[in-house]
Amino acid sequence: MKKSRILLIIFLVIAAAATIIFELPGVVLTADETKNILLKELFSRIILAAFVIFLVVYGRFNSLKIERNNLGKHLLFIIPCLLVALANFPFSALISGSAVIERVDLIYILVINCVLIAIIEDFFFQGILRSVIDDYFKNTSHRIFISILVTAIVFALSHLLNLLSGAAIGATLLQVGYTFLIGAMFSTIKTKTNNIYLIVVLHSIFDIGGTIVTKLGNGVFQDKIFWILTISFGIIAGIYILVNIIIMDRKDTLDLHKSQETTEIIN
Repeated sequence: MKKSRILLIIFLVIAAAATIIFELPGVVLTADETKNILLKELFSRIILAAFVIFLVVYGRFNSLKIERNNLGKHLLFIIPCLLVALANFPFSALISGSAVIERVDLIYILVINCVLIAIIEDFFFQGILRSVIDDYFKNTSHRIFISILVTAIVFALSHLLNLLSGAAIGATLLQVGYTFLIGAMFSTIKTKTNNIYLIVVLHSIFDIGGTIVTKLGNGVFQDKIFWILTISFGIIAGIYILVNIIIMDRKDTLDLHKSQETTEIIN
């Protein structure tokens, strides 16, 4: 067995063991309960993020490369998606006072945690899994549509694991539904821009907005204005993403057929 494979196995064991250890309720890093929870999440996610990055490098995936020349166009492309992420922030609830952030001193840990979970999920699902799916369907018609669909489904179903940590069935099923849409959005961005860092940024913003009150404060943050903005921007982004999927898939399928026809003529 090659040294790299042995290292991979060792890394996996360490990552799994560390994650389990930090999730144990008896592990106390500080007497501050809120900070203790965030720190335990932080250390376990640092290890998991390192492991996923190692997998990307080990598997020689091209997830870490970006096209710098088209960065401006790519930033314009994700604007509707950025609006969805920003809509997840409890702006109106914080302004009205129906929700408050009590632990402003811990916001930096929350931000780091959200960035790490975005790296873990996006590098795995959009970096590793998406590459494997693309390769599997590389000679198939409508491969872009299939790849985006399969990646989004797997990403959504992975959140069923939250049931193991005691999450409610109803809330988990709702999460599976909206993470399917988010996964499809992220996968479309990956197809269009091939820039996984843009996905990580959007994912981080979305998660920070969705957890800043539940983790660091209290109150009702999903008020009427929150839902109006979320649904409105969600519909706009959904139509925008669907149109782009259809355009990219149609062009890719035509190019594939032309390539196959050329190959048949040559042979």
